Amino acid sequence: MATYIHSKTTPPFLLSTASPWLNRMNSSVSLVELTFTTEPFNSTNKSGTELEAPTFTTVMLTRCILFGVMFVISFIGNVATLIQMRRLRRRKSTVNTLIVNLALADLLVTFFCIAGDAAWVITVQWIAGNFMCKFVKYMQVSSQNRGVVIIMSALLVYII
Repeated sequence: MATYIHSKTTPPFLLSTASPWLNRMNSSVSLVELTFTTEPFNSTNKSGTELEAPTFTTVMLTRCILFGVMFVISFIGNVATLIQMRRLRRRKSTVNTLIVNLALADLLVTFFCIAGDAAWVITVQWIAGNFMCKFVKYMQVSSQNRGVVIIMSALLVYII
């Protein structure tokens, strides 16, 4: 037995198919009706006041300027670190390898986190499509995690 959710404007969506866990669920769970709309953003919050669509304001302009400054400083600093490590490549050590990897991870953060947030603030909406949205979010999270893993590896090198 399958349970469907549908509305007048959309085709039915399959919620689940006779899963054993459905039989164990509380009977007070209700199904939610899904609807899609192409109308402009028009919503209200809990207090009943109407919410407006986001717009480009002076606060967002300030954020764009700060993101731009952070991007330039991060890019120049990490590229300078990579150039210096390239000059010192004859001194192969674990610490130098970790520094190079951390600079590369920071460049990923620079391009995906800082530049991505700046693009989001400038455009006020996402215009690159569904695939790029998922790809950029994945790269943002994974690049931040890479930096943390490299820092923890550097700490372990000094401890051990």
